[in-house]
Amino acid sequence: MIWLARASAVASVWVLAALLLAVLVDLSSNETYQGLVGVVLVVLAVPASVRVFRFGVDATADTVTVRGFGRARRIPIRSIAEVGAGAVPAIRWTDDAGDKRVTKLSAFRQDTRVAAANRRGRQAVAELGDWVRRHH
Repeated sequence: MIWLARASAVASVWVLAALLLAVLVDLSSNETYQGLVGVVLVVLAVPASVRVFRFGVDATADTVTVRGFGRARRIPIRSIAEVGAGAVPAIRWTDDAGDKRVTKLSAFRQDTRVAAANRRGRQAVAELGDWVRRHH
């Protein structure tokens, strides 16, 4: 089993931004709505931060699970046709009904501002491709 993920500072930025906004709104204010806005922002930011940290791919001998921001998709290894690189890497596969599918690997999306993350993302996609070929 392998787990491929890009370490991301995005999650901590979400939390810090929410906490900063909560401070700016001033939770100790006598204005009830201001305190509620700060609490709502913190409550929304924490799950988003956790979800971002779960971005990645979990591969076992039988399946590849791709975790994006909104959902996770399990893909049987036998159904995978290609693990493609590029600006938005993706897995091309065929479902049980015979329909062609594409699942984006959002965790390894290329970003022109972060060369080290791009390098790690390309390595992870290549490693996943090798894993799939060995277990196909």
